Formats: sequence, C-alpha cells, structure tokens
Amino acid sequence: MDQKKNLARHTRTLSLSVRISGLLVLASILPLVLTVVIINILSRPTLIAQNGQDMQIDAQAHAQLIDNYFAQQIFEARAISRSQALQKFLGGDKSETMKAQAQESLATGREQGSYYEDWSLLDLQGNLQLYYPSPPALHGQYYIAPTYLQNFRPDDTQQIQLRSAQLSDIFYNPVTNEAYIDIYAPVFSANYQLVGILRTTFDLHYIWDIVNKEAGANGVGSYAMILDRHGVCIAQTSPNPDPFSRVDSPNLFKTSMPLSEATRQLVVESGLYNGPKLPMLDNGKLLAENIQKNRTSFQIVPPGLQANYQASMSTALSVHWNYILLNPLNNITTIADNLILLTSLITCAVLVLAVLIGMGVGRHITKPLLHSANYLHKSSEALKELARKEQSAATQQTWVVDSSQVGLHTVQYYTNAATVALQRLKDIGNYLVSNWEQLHPETAKKTVEHLVETVHYLEKAILYQTTNNKKLESTIKVTIQVADQLATGATSATKAAEQLEQVVNQLQHIIGK
Repeated sequence: MDQKKNLARHTRTLSLSVRISGLLVLASILPLVLTVVIINILSRPTLIAQNGQDMQIDAQAHAQLIDNYFAQQIFEARAISRSQALQKFLGGDKSETMKAQAQESLATGREQGSYYEDWSLLDLQGNLQLYYPSPPALHGQYYIAPTYLQNFRPDDTQQIQLRSAQLSDIFYNPVTNEAYIDIYAPVFSANYQLVGILRTTFDLHYIWDIVNKEAGANGVGSYAMILDRHGVCIAQTSPNPDPFSRVDSPNLFKTSMPLSEATRQLVVESGLYNGPKLPMLDNGKLLAENIQKNRTSFQIVPPGLQANYQASMSTALSVHWNYILLNPLNNITTIADNLILLTSLITCAVLVLAVLIGMGVGRHITKPLLHSANYLHKSSEALKELARKEQSAATQQTWVVDSSQVGLHTVQYYTNAATVALQRLKDIGNYLVSNWEQLHPETAKKTVEHLVETVHYLEKAILYQTTNNKKLESTIKVTIQVADQLATGATSATKAAEQLEQVVNQLQHIIGK
C-alpha cells in the first residue's frame, strides 16, 4: 500500500491545467517560431545575397572608373611621348631651339590637369635630361628605379611597343600627406628606335576622393579600401575626408600579406609607400586569402574592427588593384533583424496571454475533476474505515465462536460424565433390587425406588441437555459461517478500498494534484 503511494508520488507529473496551458502555448507560438526560423533561413541569406550583388555592381563600377582614369593618363602620356620635339631631343639634338620645343611639349602635358605634378625626360640609363615645370622628385637615389628601368631595354623594343607605358607603385610624401604615382612611357625615334623615357608624376587625389565618397554610401559604417598588386592598402575611406584637415586611415600603407623579396627590394631602392618596413593589417591574412581565391563577395572582420562585414571586390585590371567595398552585416540584415525582434515581442506577448488563458481554462476544466477526486478520496477513506471495523468485528466474532466451542466441549464432557454416573447408579439400584432379601425390606425398597426415580429424572435432564448441546452446536456452526462471511466481507471491502484508492491516485495523477 505504502509502496504504491510512494510510486504514485514519484511518478506524479505536471498538473492537467499546466499541461493544457502548455498545449495552448505551443499552439500559439509555434507559427511565430516557424516565422522566425523562416526569416533566419530564407530572408537573411536572401538579403545578404541581394546586397552582395548590389555591392558587387558598385565595386565593379568604381574599378571601371579607376581603369578609365588610368587609361586616360596613359593615353595622354603616350600622346605626348610621340611629340617629334621629344623624339629629336632624346635622339641627340640638344640645341636650345629643340630644347625649347621639347619643353613646350612637356608644358602641353602639364596643361592636361592640375593632378599632374611634373613632366620629365630620362635617358635609357635613368638620368634626367629635361623637365617641366620643376625637377621631378627622386625615388630613393633614382628618377626611375632599376626594377622599372630594366623593362626599357633597347633590345626589347617590340615588347616595349606592346606595353606602351608602365605604371609605378605608390609613392608617399609624409610632409604634404599626398600619394603619387609615375607613368613611364617609352619614347621612340622616327625609325622606331628607343631613345628615352617620358616620366610624368601625378597625385592620387582623384582615387582617394572616389574611396572617401564611399563613407556611409551603403549604410552607416560602410566604407571602401584599395589593395594594390602587392597586397598593400593604398587607399581607405578617411575618418575625416576634408582636404584641409584630412585624417588618414590607420590601415594606410599596411600590408595584408608578407612582401616578397623582390617587392621588399623595390620598396627599399625606390622609397615606395611610407617606408621600408610595412606593418601587417589585422586579419590581413584572411583578406589576402579571399583575394587570392578571386572571391568577389565574402564576409570578413575588417582590419581594426570587431564586427562582421559583407565585402565585395572588383579588380582594376590596368593597375591590378583590388577595390573592396565593406558594409556592416547588421546594416544588411536590419530588416530581417527588426522583423525577428517584432516577431519575438509578439511571441512573448502571445506566450504570456496563452499561459494566463491556459491556466484559467485548465483550472476551469480540472475543478470538477478535482472535486470528484476529493469525494472519491473521502469515500475510499470511509470504505477503508468500514473494512477495518468489519475486520475487527469478524476478529471478535471469531474469538466468541472459539470460546463457545471450548464451553461446548466442556459441557459435552460433563454431560458424558453424568451419563456414565447415572448408568452406574442405575446399575447399583438394579443390584439392590436384585438383593432385596438381604436388606431391610421396606426402607431399602423405598430408598431404591426413590433413587431410581432420581436417576430417571437425571436421564431426562441429561437428554434435555443433550438436545440443547445439539442446538448450541448448530448455533456455533451458524456463528462460524457468519464470522467467515464477515471476514470475507472485510477482505472484499479492503480490496475494494485499495482499488478505489488506485482510481483516486490515477485521477489525481491526471489532474496533477
């Protein structure tokens, strides 16, 4: 009994009202949860992919602007390199007249735009021959680094003609806070002999303006950066693009990957970038890996930042620069995130309402069952009490029957003894009658007659006692049967009480009491 109660107690689960409330909660919030899952699985990737495509188009457009810009500069340099005055001057005519004509040709180039710093003529050994309007700046010890100069070998005229012009890497003047690039265009004589090199230097204000205009163009925190063919950051959206108080990005002239030995030599000999030792970009390795794998769209934590960004890249083929647009990922997924937030708030509100309604409905449903369980529990207790009393009465009745049986056996014993005594008295009386002559006649006769009469009376009493003993035996048998029936009834009542208690426990288990 106790084990069953303990088992029912240990296996008790949540109440019926709580389970009904839980079912209502599941039925209410399951569609909302599915909505959130669908938004995460479908909407977010779709938004990211769509934004990646838009950013890729934007990156390609800016890379094309850079290609067009350098194509124009190369075209202008090639056009001036074909000037007959330049060809004759570098071919050996050093007269003042020819020198003046050559300077006029260089001045024509200077007039093409203010971004040109100077125009100059170099011989095939890299020595300065003529310039306008001011002498060109030395790059290290050279007007043209040996690495670039070796591409203008006189025995390689056909290759030079096909190349037409060569762009240098980036030079930087920390005093003026400006970056420059050189164009080296071959100068051929009338008979197609290489006679010298035209060098023009122009600043990168146009390129940096393109990059600076990307500040917030694709959302709050979006920007752009350019990595050159060596993986060095040569441009990045400035925190303060104002030309008079511009603050350069801290990532400027940092490299995304270790420089090769040839590149380090070129940096040292020509003074590229901002010094011979270039620091590494944070997360630059991951950025370089995406570039090497030609990925046009990818996600990355940009250098110097902590959040994930969506990046789109396009290459300017004329200079092999990688133009990269970066946009915080949360800008792209704002719509989905706001929708998820709104859905989550609705889910919480529905959850609270479902819990309250579910608890109310559950209590309303389980209240009659709870009352019934209580009534059944009381009936079970009463039935168990009745069974206990019947069991006690049956026990007492059995004790009475046992005592009666003992008394009956005693009466039967004395009845048998009296019968034996009477028989002996009768025998004695018969003996006296038979020996009558030996006794006083009259007195003995009366005494014997009186004795015989007494014996007859005892016989009748004993016969009557025997009859009563039989009746008492029958009564005891009936009492035994009644006691057995009481015991059987008590046992049945106990079993019924146990079964009713199990029903009550099961009902309480269902309603969770």
